[in-house]
Amino acid sequence: MMKDLPMNTIEMLDALAEIGCPRLSKMGDGTWCASIELPAPKGVTSTVRSDFDHPTHESALTQLMARLGAVEAVGERAGTLIDAK
Repeated sequence: MMKDLPMNTIEMLDALAEIGCPRLSKMGDGTWCASIELPAPKGVTSTVRSDFDHPTHESALTQLMARLGAVEAVGERAGTLIDAK
C-alpha cells in the first residue's frame, strides 16, 4: 500500500479504510490533520496521526501514509528480530 504513492485523496482514504478507521479533519485555522485508528486488542489504542498544521488535506494524508510506512517497517523489523531468537 505505502509503496504506491502518489495517490489522490480518494485513493489514499480508500487504502487507509482497508486497514483501519481513517479521519481527515480541517482545523479552525484552516489547516488539516489526518489520523487512523488501527484495529487493536481490547484495552489497547493504536492511532497514527499527521502533524496538525498541513496547508492541504493531501499533504496531511501523505504524511500519515508515510508514518504508517515507518510503523510497518518497525513491525517487520521487530518480527525479524523475534523470529531470529
